[in-house]
Amino acid sequence: MNFSISENIKLSPLTLLDAEVLFDLVECSRENLGKYLSWVDSVKDIESTKEYISKRVNNQLFGAEWFTVVFRGSICGIFSIKSITKEKSIAEIGYWLSNHVHGNGIISLIILKFSEYMKNEMGVKALEFRCLEQNIASIKIAQRSGAKYVRTHEHIKINNGKQALNVYRVQLCT
Repeated sequence: MNFSISENIKLSPLTLLDAEVLFDLVECSRENLGKYLSWVDSVKDIESTKEYISKRVNNQLFGAEWFTVVFRGSICGIFSIKSITKEKSIAEIGYWLSNHVHGNGIISLIILKFSEYMKNEMGVKALEFRCLEQNIASIKIAQRSGAKYVRTHEHIKINNGKQALNVYRVQLCT
């Protein structure tokens, strides 16, 4: 299903047909993405990009949905509901954007608009963000969405170091 977030922002289902464009986006933003996303090193060509896509769209996790982010008519990144916990109706979301569209408020607007859909149509009661401790941009997005720090989930080896993966959560229902 396609979602219109605004006049300039759309979400479209992620498919293998997006591999070439996504590989190009990763290539032009590899240094920045690699600081915070462990999968970046595994995306080396079109075939490995297809594997990246396939693992996500076929993961079988409850509630998982993966989308390309389309800004002004061009794919610029990914937004996802990575999973929804059945017991508590908490949706873990994930996202990344190519460097060339940073600073346009794209993810914040998607979260604002799409959270209404998740709440009303999917029964989601809270959104969960998992951000590496040094990923200040993603932490700010979570905080602007009203999310508060909940806990440190684990420590991840990334970029020749170790970082805490912190969980932030915002309630959608009162």
